[in-house]
Amino acid sequence: MASVYRKTVTRNLPADAELITRKGEQLACWRDRSGKRQTAPVVEGRNGSLRIRTEAGTFTAKYRDGSGIVQESATGCRDKTAAQAVLRDLVARAERVRSGLVSVGDDATNRPLPASHRHRRPRH
Repeated sequence: MASVYRKTVTRNLPADAELITRKGEQLACWRDRSGKRQTAPVVEGRNGSLRIRTEAGTFTAKYRDGSGIVQESATGCRDKTAAQAVLRDLVARAERVRSGLVSVGDDATNRPLPASHRHRRPRH
């Protein structure tokens, strides 16, 4: 089953972050560059350092390609419906390869423009 989701990533703890505990969970609170107050859960990194866990700004598509291998592909979309449209395109290409209409080599050479360029509205 194909899906779109936002990946979770860990980042370094901001220098000015204040550690608090809310409902039994440790959180970091800090102000970003624009002065907006941010909070994120605190996790322990591989080397024992404290890090924050955040979601990526764009969606990732997960699907099976024409060879049946599970692939993850960045959509470049911040909007879920746009990311789902990119996913539909990827799944349709995989179906064409699976059905034999297009070979795997032809599919690799005919990559479409990145998603950020395909779903852009014209400026007036």
